[in-house]
Amino acid sequence: MRWNRTNIAFSRPIRWLLALLDSAPVPFAYSGNTTRGLRFYELETITVNSTDEYKAALSKQGILHNPAERKESIRQQVRQVMLDSGTEVKIEESLLDEVTQLVEAPTALRGSFDPEHLKLPSEVLISVMKKHQRYFPVQKADGSLLPYLIAVCYGDKNGLDVVKDGNEQVIRARFADAAFFINEDLNSKLEDELGRQGTLTFQQKLGSMLDKSKRIEAMIPALSQYFDLSDAEKATAQRAAKLCKADLVTHMVIEMTSLQGIMGKYYALQSGETAEVTQAIYDHYLPRFTGDSLPRTKSGWSSTSISTWPKVCRWPARTCPSTRMRRTSGLS
Repeated sequence: MRWNRTNIAFSRPIRWLLALLDSAPVPFAYSGNTTRGLRFYELETITVNSTDEYKAALSKQGILHNPAERKESIRQQVRQVMLDSGTEVKIEESLLDEVTQLVEAPTALRGSFDPEHLKLPSEVLISVMKKHQRYFPVQKADGSLLPYLIAVCYGDKNGLDVVKDGNEQVIRARFADAAFFINEDLNSKLEDELGRQGTLTFQQKLGSMLDKSKRIEAMIPALSQYFDLSDAEKATAQRAAKLCKADLVTHMVIEMTSLQGIMGKYYALQSGETAEVTQAIYDHYLPRFTGDSLPRTKSGWSSTSISTWPKVCRWPARTCPSTRMRRTSGLS
């Protein structure tokens, strides 16, 4: 972008800048002592002589300048929409924090989408709503989705019907894209994607994701003895290790990397893999963040990246399988 006649490059178009220290203007090339209200109201240039005048001008426009106050307002509005929908109140804090920084004059509204889209995995729908549109999903007490979305728009309730319709059209297109990606991925089995892992670099000196998968496979026999796996559990772990990274080259995961493991589990099930293998594929990514759940099965534990074990293992350090395996097997 270029700034007026000076032609100075800028990453976003500048409309105006206001810089004050208490009541003293801070002089620099692009600032003045004026500000403006919300663009969808009658545009008004406001002269500001102090920070108090600035806050009063914002409040008059419905702008909540205090982030904590704004966050609480959004929380209560979203909560009320959920209660009015007769659903469980589930508000993700990280999403709430992000929306708080995106919208200064918040008004929550409820939109809807075609219930047919609920045939897609709920994780996909939630991820699309959160990542692309910063919507709050509406869920029942058991976690299942309802065909609604909660958007936090900019401004008051004027024109909400238009805003609602626009958001519904956008999410309709987003879900259609997700359905297309999944249908394309389901045209082949998860195992058919293994060769394409060679096109993904894991680390320059460690090769591709295919090389990484083969190393995980090679670890399973050595790990099995430390987890006391039965023959069936060992076979499950071996199969899961072979397939655990295959979803990284699928359309849906390329579009939304946060779905890795989730789509692997879904695609493996659709490909005819056993429930134990599909669960181990999902488990091997756990824990994904602090406080996340741990793998449910021993097969999932044995497929988990060895580098995560010391952080999450519940065994004492000297008896932890990861420590003993490193000492005795030489694998890394």
